[in-house]
Amino acid sequence: MLNKLKLTNKINLLIFISILIVFVPIAYIILQNTYQNSLKNSEILAKNEAQIGVYMIKSRLDKVKNKIDELKNNIHHLREDNKSQRYVILNSIKNFIVKK
Repeated sequence: MLNKLKLTNKINLLIFISILIVFVPIAYIILQNTYQNSLKNSEILAKNEAQIGVYMIKSRLDKVKNKIDELKNNIHHLREDNKSQRYVILNSIKNFIVKK
């Protein structure tokens, strides 16, 4: 009976060791692939976030450029308005002088 128990324990131990020999390398390969895939995914995410940041900066710069162009146009119109106002003032002064 004792010999049979020892033999059963040895067989169970051999089965356990053979399972470890088969499944531990498979588990290691799976974990290694998972790690590599997560690294690739994090690199892709970092690139996407960087591209989104660049896009946001470009859109803000475009808004600033548009505002600068709008201000330039306003300044140009103000200059034109000032010229016409000066013309009106000069004409009114001229007319005043001529009348007197």
